[in-house]
Amino acid sequence: MNLSERLSRISLRWRILIPFLVVSLGVSFAATYVLGRSLESQVYEQADQEVRQEALLTASYLEREQTYIVSQLTLAVEEGRMLTGENASLVDMMSQLDLGSIMSMLGFGGESLVKADLVKIVDQDGKAVLNLNRDLVMGRDLDDGALIARGLQGASTGGIVTTIDGKSAYLVGAAPFGDSGAYSLIMFGTKIDREMLSSTGLAERILFAYTNGGIAACSTASHKSENWAQALAVRENTRPLVGGDRYVMASAPVTVNDEQSPLSVAVVMPVDTLAAEAAGYWTRTWLIFAAGAATLLLAGFIVARRVADPIRQMTRATGRLKKGDFGTRINVTRDDEIGELARAFNTMGEELKARDESLAESFNEVKRLSETDALTGLLNHRMINERLAQELARAQRYGGRFGLIVIDLDNFKLLNDTHGHPVGDETLRRFGELLVREMREVDFIGRHGGDEFMIVLPECGPPEIAGAAEKLQSVLADSPLETPDGSLIPLQMSLGVACYPEDGQDVNTLIALADANLYLSKSRGGNTVTGTQMTDLSPEDITVYGMLGSLVTIVDNKDRYTRHHSEEVTEWALSLGKVLGLSDESQKVLRVAGLLHDIGKIGVPDRILRKPGRLTEEEYEAIKQHTLLGDAIVAAIPDLSEVRAAVVAHHERYDGKGYPHQLSGEDVPLLGRILAVTDAYSAMITDRPYRKALSVQEAVAELEAGRGGQFDPRCVDAFIQALDSFDEAVTTEGFDDAF
Repeated sequence: MNLSERLSRISLRWRILIPFLVVSLGVSFAATYVLGRSLESQVYEQADQEVRQEALLTASYLEREQTYIVSQLTLAVEEGRMLTGENASLVDMMSQLDLGSIMSMLGFGGESLVKADLVKIVDQDGKAVLNLNRDLVMGRDLDDGALIARGLQGASTGGIVTTIDGKSAYLVGAAPFGDSGAYSLIMFGTKIDREMLSSTGLAERILFAYTNGGIAACSTASHKSENWAQALAVRENTRPLVGGDRYVMASAPVTVNDEQSPLSVAVVMPVDTLAAEAAGYWTRTWLIFAAGAATLLLAGFIVARRVADPIRQMTRATGRLKKGDFGTRINVTRDDEIGELARAFNTMGEELKARDESLAESFNEVKRLSETDALTGLLNHRMINERLAQELARAQRYGGRFGLIVIDLDNFKLLNDTHGHPVGDETLRRFGELLVREMREVDFIGRHGGDEFMIVLPECGPPEIAGAAEKLQSVLADSPLETPDGSLIPLQMSLGVACYPEDGQDVNTLIALADANLYLSKSRGGNTVTGTQMTDLSPEDITVYGMLGSLVTIVDNKDRYTRHHSEEVTEWALSLGKVLGLSDESQKVLRVAGLLHDIGKIGVPDRILRKPGRLTEEEYEAIKQHTLLGDAIVAAIPDLSEVRAAVVAHHERYDGKGYPHQLSGEDVPLLGRILAVTDAYSAMITDRPYRKALSVQEAVAELEAGRGGQFDPRCVDAFIQALDSFDEAVTTEGFDDAF
């Protein structure tokens, strides 16, 4: 499974929460880090400011000390003048200074106004008369030429004086004495040392006094080293690294009389002293980050839940909607976009529910129309056959039984032709209502085709079936049809009955047997119920009737026009045969031949059979084959040789130009010649997709024009005579009186 597939399986809550947390925590971490760095920087900046301020304070302290020394020295000189006179000479001045006083000033005992580390007296020529230093008693060489020159000009002065090597530095005051224009100079100085620096700084600070020559003094002896001398030499380095340790350092020059002296001071703070403070800031910063992260996490869960939970609810609702639960709704309590989406979902659910109900109604209506006959409201041909098959399967599974009744209204075509199709349709509707009213609710009733009906009676044996059939006959006899003119027409029906399992083990056998019994009922004059328990026919006879009934049903299913045409041809043929004086036996054969004369068309493709235009040569050749195919079909039925001869010859011509065998004259069987005339006449007076029907007069004229050519002259003359005296009582319903 690749990464994209794994990511696609992450729930919406985590898809919202993870990016939210990553971005939020990332921003928070960055902000926290910047804040920590800022606070840490502030610590160091504050330390920089402190050490800079302390350096300036130290330099200022040294300046004040130097000023104090000058003032004290001036007072001392004035005191000496008072003792020796205003114009006392150097010798007089020296006479007033005893060794004890000098040693006291140098800090070796006694009290003095000035605490000095060096004393130097210079005559008016600038030569040192006395030069004492606390370190070595005898003073070392000082870089004090500029200071001496200013003092010999007669004004008290002071400054910072270093040794020639720059290793020591002194705060020095100089006071002149003597005659005007010839001054001598007395100088006192205090050494800048560790004691002095320690008294000016904080305990955690390190103070340096240094010159270009090196470190003059340090507040801690351990830091007065060459490494620090090198670090102090780089004034721009405020964060020196010395001995592996980092420090914060600031320096400031020491000025005297607004002039920069050779001495500078530096204040140094170890970074370690700042680490604890910086660590405290970092600790507080990360605590803030942790609190913020927890808050963000909680906020993320709240946001993700507020967004993801409604969407998850809508997802579940959509799943239920997908499964057909169109009553699913989402409780809307929000006014934001998710609330709008939920309301839109509910609206969609309502529309889907309404549409589903409408579709269900339409489906049920379409189903009803597809399963029922439009005229009677009964099951149609397909559905009654399906119910029969289902009942057969049920009876076979559970060892049950059932009955089958096939009904045909007697003389229905005559009724249609006499009173019109609206009356015929009303008769079929009323008959369907009668069947529904009189049969049980568990029975299946269907219109099998035309005026033929079928009833399946679950859990019924021969006695119950016979009783139901006879009941229907009785009720129908008591329900005459009232025509628009007020006359009452009695209705009768023929019934054929079959029972499972006594009469057959499959649908086709049961239908064939019921059809055969139906035709037996009609052959007996109609208004009769026939079943295997009610007739003395042999099984062979029943089989023949069943096969003939099946053939007629096949023709009807193939093409309703062919069925109607065959019945009409049979009707005219029987009238013509009567004029010609055919025997009853020949009339029976002619009836069957008329019904089956186009049976071969079941093998002609529908696109040719129903083509609404002139046929091509290839299509016409295909049509011509139907006589041979009909011959082959009828040949399969025993004892129908005469029927077969008439069927195969009904398209032969009297002049020998017909098909399929080009017979001529008397060689064409008489029944074939009769069917040729009535077949042509029926075709001419019937509307077809490719032409309008001819009138009776036009059709008769065509027949007369074909005398001796296409038709037997004797048959044409007899047919015209039959038309003039046609007896409407002659009908063709099934195989009435055929056998």
